Formats: sequence, C-alpha cells, structure tokens
Amino acid sequence: MQKKPSVLLRAIKRVQDHPVLYSGKKIHIVYFGIFSALNAMSILTAFYYYLFIHGYAVPESTYYMLPVGGWMVWAGARLMHLMALGKKFYRNPRKYLFETGFYFQGGIVGAVLWSILYASVANIPLSFVWDGLCFGTLLGQFFGRIGCFNYGCCYGKTTTSRWGVAYTNLKSKILRLHPELQGVRVHPVQLYKAGLNLAAFTTLMCLIPLHLPNGLITIGFLIYHGATRIMMEWFRADIYFHQKRNRITYYFSVMAILSPIPLLLFGKAADPLFGQRSPLSEPHSLKSVNQLLFHTPYLIEIILLIGAIMFVGYGIHGKTLGRFPIPERGTHEHHRDDRRGRSLRH
Repeated sequence: MQKKPSVLLRAIKRVQDHPVLYSGKKIHIVYFGIFSALNAMSILTAFYYYLFIHGYAVPESTYYMLPVGGWMVWAGARLMHLMALGKKFYRNPRKYLFETGFYFQGGIVGAVLWSILYASVANIPLSFVWDGLCFGTLLGQFFGRIGCFNYGCCYGKTTTSRWGVAYTNLKSKILRLHPELQGVRVHPVQLYKAGLNLAAFTTLMCLIPLHLPNGLITIGFLIYHGATRIMMEWFRADIYFHQKRNRITYYFSVMAILSPIPLLLFGKAADPLFGQRSPLSEPHSLKSVNQLLFHTPYLIEIILLIGAIMFVGYGIHGKTLGRFPIPERGTHEHHRDDRRGRSLRH
C-alpha cells in the first residue's frame, strides 16, 4: 500500500499546481498577487513594530509616504527586470514593457531611496529605518518566495534529487516558457530561499532583546542577501538566456556583500546614532504588536490599502498570462526570445 503524502507535501503540491485564481476572456488574476500583498503587509507590520519598540511612534502625517514607497519598490523591480533584458529590450521595447517581470534587487534599490525620503519626512534616524526595513523584508520575502513557487517563476534546474518537484499545470510560468519540463523534477529553489528567510527572521527575533548596534541588522541583511543569492543561483535555471548566464544579478549580489564597507566608513555621517546600542522602550512581545496595530489610528487600514495596491500591481494580468491588462496585438509569452537555446532537460 502506497504511503499517503504528509500534510506539508500535499500543501506544497497544492500551492505548486494552482497559480491562477481567476481566468477570464480578458483578464487573469493570479495567486501571486495575494502573496505579494502578504509580502508588503508583513514588511510594513514588522517595520513599524521595530520602530515602535525602539520608541518611534508612527506619525500619521507620514501615511501618504507608504503608497509612494510601494510605487518606488514596484518601479525599481520593473526597471531592473528591463535592464536585465539588455539588447532584447531595445529590439522590442513595447513587447517587454507590457510583460510582467520583476527583479527583487531592483525593489531593494527603490526601498533604499524611499527610506532616505521617509527618514527625513518622519524625522526618524536613518539607521532605524534601514534596520526596520531589513527586519521586515526577511519576513515579507518568506511569503514572496512562496509566491514565486506558486507562480512558477525563479524556477530551478532539473534534478534527480528527492527534493525535486515537478510542475504539471501548463499555466505555471516555467511551463509556459518550457512546456517540455512538464512532469520533470526541478529544484524548488524558491522554497529553499523562503526557508532561509524565515530562519533569518526568526534568528533576528531572538537577537533583538540584546540591543544590537544600530545598523548591524542592515549590514547583516546585505551580506546575507548577496551571499544567499549567489548560493541560490547554483540551483536556478531562469537566469540563463540562450545558454548564457545573466550576470546582472550576480554583480548586484557582490555589490550587496561589499556595501557594508562604505556603511561602516560613512554610517556615522548619515546618522550620528549609527553603531550605537539603543535600548528598547517597549517590550519585545506579542502584546506590543497588538498595541501597535490596534492602538495606532488607521494603521491597519493603511497596511491593508498597501496590500491591495500590491495585489493589483502583481496579481492582475491581461487576457494573456504574463502581460499587464492592456490591449494586446497577438504577442504571447511562449513566443519570448529569452528562452534558452536548448531544452533545460539537458
């Protein structure tokens, strides 16, 4: 008698094989939008929680900055995707402008620019803003990478390992680009990174009561992101175009690993509190989370609004999956020229 799969394996299979929430003649809604909303909402919640326990209240006058931040992160992720396409984008800009595609690294650049604006407007030391955003991003990207696994993007190389997973739904992005991989085991690299992100976030949760020096979380996050990105790319297949590796994410990862050097040299100039230990003004507990969310006017509504914006930005596609909901002229994702020159099976 065949052993019944565990609850976890059944849940993974369910997430893997159902990328589309709604499919209509003129519009598609993908579950990735829900995971993107969870990503954004958890980042904001953890970010404001970090500020709250360090004695920085959420100024209502800065709420308008949150949609601005969401747009800057979205635009940065889009721009880096277009940059990564290189010459292909210039050969057919209309085609790629209207296709969905995002690079997390570009979102980080957008978030850094927003953090500088936000720290100035909210009158909060920059190192606290950076640390709070990095703290929240680890939790948010746990959901974000599960969303990638669900959608079928950021997919792994083929493998015979028992850890491999096989996509079967032809609406998954990996099979829209490479239908020959239907039923073929690939590394669930998105889940590898999701697990690492959750472990890193949990570790920080345990370390926060130790009164870490301001800026240390940011430094650790940059090194962690760059190192794990390089490590994960050993298992990823989507970074190859016509058998050539796309190097832009690798260069960005190296820059992330090296960026703590200027931070250590010039952090004090950007924020006099950089490197100092700051005691917690509120207990690091679920009670503080409750106090933040339910006793700060309109904060829950704002977080839900940002989640809705992210859902629309990432979850609504046109009549062709992989394209924004704009009028189309017969361009389909499976005709893209960024496919590898040979089957990914080999």
